[in-house]
Amino acid sequence: MTAGKLAANKPAAATNTTLYRCPIDKAASAVLEVCNQSATATSYTAAIRDYDQILTLNSAYSLTVGNIISKYLLTISPGLPTTDFVPGDIVTLKNKQGTFKIQDVYQPTATITVPVKVESLGTVSVDTTTAAGTINVGDTLTGGTSGFVGYVYRIATNSYWMRIPGVTTSGTSYYVNNIGTTTTIAANDYIYFDGEVVRVSARTNYQVTITRAQLGTTAAAHAPGKGFVAFRASATTTTVNEGAVFSNSDTTLTVASATNFTTGSYIKIDNEFLLINSINGNNLSVTRAQLGSTAATHADGSVVTLQTTVTTGQFQFFVLTETVSNGSGGSINLNVAATGGDAYTQYPYFTYNITSTYYEYPSTINFDANRKVRFTQVDTSNATHPLRLSLQSDGTNSPGGTNLTTGVTVSGTPGSAGAYTEVDLSLSNVGSNSTYYIYDSSTANYGTSITIDLTPNYTQIYIYDTTKSKITTSDTFAISSVNYTITGVTVGPYAYVKSIPYAGVSSIATTAATGSAGTATLTFAAQSTAPYAVGQTITVAGVTPTGYNGTYVVTACTTTTVSYANATTAAQTVAGTIVGNTTAKVALGTGSTSFAASDTFYDSPTTPGDVRLLATVGSLSVINAEDYIYYTKAISGNVNDRTPGIVIGPGDNIMINSTANTLSYVLHGFEDSTSDFSAVYYYRTAAQAGTGSVTP
Repeated sequence: MTAGKLAANKPAAATNTTLYRCPIDKAASAVLEVCNQSATATSYTAAIRDYDQILTLNSAYSLTVGNIISKYLLTISPGLPTTDFVPGDIVTLKNKQGTFKIQDVYQPTATITVPVKVESLGTVSVDTTTAAGTINVGDTLTGGTSGFVGYVYRIATNSYWMRIPGVTTSGTSYYVNNIGTTTTIAANDYIYFDGEVVRVSARTNYQVTITRAQLGTTAAAHAPGKGFVAFRASATTTTVNEGAVFSNSDTTLTVASATNFTTGSYIKIDNEFLLINSINGNNLSVTRAQLGSTAATHADGSVVTLQTTVTTGQFQFFVLTETVSNGSGGSINLNVAATGGDAYTQYPYFTYNITSTYYEYPSTINFDANRKVRFTQVDTSNATHPLRLSLQSDGTNSPGGTNLTTGVTVSGTPGSAGAYTEVDLSLSNVGSNSTYYIYDSSTANYGTSITIDLTPNYTQIYIYDTTKSKITTSDTFAISSVNYTITGVTVGPYAYVKSIPYAGVSSIATTAATGSAGTATLTFAAQSTAPYAVGQTITVAGVTPTGYNGTYVVTACTTTTVSYANATTAAQTVAGTIVGNTTAKVALGTGSTSFAASDTFYDSPTTPGDVRLLATVGSLSVINAEDYIYYTKAISGNVNDRTPGIVIGPGDNIMINSTANTLSYVLHGFEDSTSDFSAVYYYRTAAQAGTGSVTP
């Protein structure tokens, strides 16, 4: 119990002043003494409020008498799980610097937007023993030997998932990963890869400038890593000696002389390349239509030219075992060999811009429960690839797989503006499922998985009733034997909800709107009771004429109409909506500043797992007419006025206002502890509920 002088003040004239605020866990019995220190008569006003402020909120929110609302936010490291505390737990700062109570964690509610592309990716083996520095997803890797570039989309144990640029239909400058050793690729050499023959115009290191579509082949787009053969005409020639034409189906070629021709070599007749399989005298056993050419009929006496193979390797790929680096100190050697065959295969996958910096192909994407995630498919690469979600890997592409519809919204056509698939990860939708799967409903093996953290760690917490005047980033505390460091402080008001005179209602559509003599009247479908109270604020939106829209105070309301002050008179042409705003009387916590218009805080829904909404203070007031115990009460000069028997409940306070600045106020009495007011916190699910194991 505390007894004696509870408060004293000599306020400025005409200023509403809080003389005394009773703590939320106490009640007081007191006597108010008013002394006029001047010989001139004056007057004063006094009120007993069961609140500090009346907050009018810009919509209807889930609030209950006893709720703690707070804008006092701490950023902490590491993150704190909700299972390690109970809202209202007292936390002691290290070195006994002070305490605070935990109101709750900050749970972001804004929709997470993840842009999606379809990218062709493949894996490249790496030698982890040669790694230096750090290579991350999103890095661009450049070959130290070749200068060739690839892009990292995922890092696995011994390999990188990479996007490597392929060959376009018209491109003329590309890389080879083997230029030969004793005999190297040179100008005028031919390179065959993936059905096309190109001619080398020039070579710089491992980069070749080429002329496309040579020797009757057609220019086309090619995937990277295709095996190539580089060759050139030798000085060894002979002629066809069939005694007739050499038909396009004949596989035994008779030549004038087979001298210097070898098994396994290529020969060229006109625009056809043939492979020598064996030699018997001047008869060559051959395979027709090699190196992208077409089998043709050749005249007797046509020139046969032996081709020299310069080298083999991969077109548009990294050099064997070269070191690649990201330009920021990270490097590693690739396990790449120039075999002459295809060394790298890419397949299309959904990739995701999770960081707003780069796209990646993760093995799984992690999201906290109670968030909405929107996968946007506006990029043209998504065309014909609808992104969907399932509880089974690859969804409907797998046996028994189904498409998930609960909490899922699909809009637009993939590859076009406005296309997206959105999933609501509210616990009421997710239940106990901790894994969802992304898939392409038209093609198999495009997607990945989503891991849903049903009990995530949070790096920000709301607090109230702090006993330290200023919490700083140097402060630390412990909960459940885990040490936390405060890395950021956002000081804000906090309060207890004392009453909710107007709790608000859901949106009601207008059916008509008219105005007359400065009063607007909106009509709506009949309700069971009048949905709004006189003095309550409402927000009107979407009505045409637009002059009816805005936030207003209700002057009259029936089961079918609501009226407010507004000068618009034209009849409604487009219907809108009416939302009754919530009004909350609050008692500020110890040491808290007052709420201001536009301040925000989270509401406290009573259904387990419901997503919390961000409430915004639209307007506020401090004294209602029913709170006054004296109104301009006269007091003579040089006299005292005394009011005994004042009882002040938890969170109540005495407000005073003097006509002149000559009045002094003293409140005598005592405070005693009470449990009349009970705090009510956000209703979590059982999985999220804490144990209250806070330890200093």
